[in-house]
Amino acid sequence: MAKYIFGLYWRTILFIFLISFALMPFGYFIYMNDNLIFLKRSISYIVFGAVLLLPLSNGNGILYLLNGKNLSLRDVVWIRYRKIMGLLYIMFGVIIYIVHLYLSIDIWVYLSVYGSIFVMWFLPAIVAMFCIFHDSGSEAQSYENVR
Repeated sequence: MAKYIFGLYWRTILFIFLISFALMPFGYFIYMNDNLIFLKRSISYIVFGAVLLLPLSNGNGILYLLNGKNLSLRDVVWIRYRKIMGLLYIMFGVIIYIVHLYLSIDIWVYLSVYGSIFVMWFLPAIVAMFCIFHDSGSEAQSYENVR
């Protein structure tokens, strides 16, 4: 079970790093304007989520293209994981933007730093556990119905 959770986890981290490197040239133009610096994190998370929601490779998503065949998870797990993570990244990007608009800069900084740590490093493992345990529970129920 831990092999599958870690497999989804490192694929997500690798995906985030690859997309971050692809977004670096655009980050330069965002830093040139002082008003857009608050949008950089929001735009990054919305792009992460939008790319994760793309149904590549028979609906399994871009994470499956990162050597996902070796993980031997069912397609339902890949689809559920990419949808949940994509929506959570988009929601976090929108939340950061709303906090910037309506609350103080201190709260925005704390949310950007500590919220990003949680979303980048802990949330993928939590969602992977949820998706894999939910799939194993439905597999056990379907086995009981066949008996």
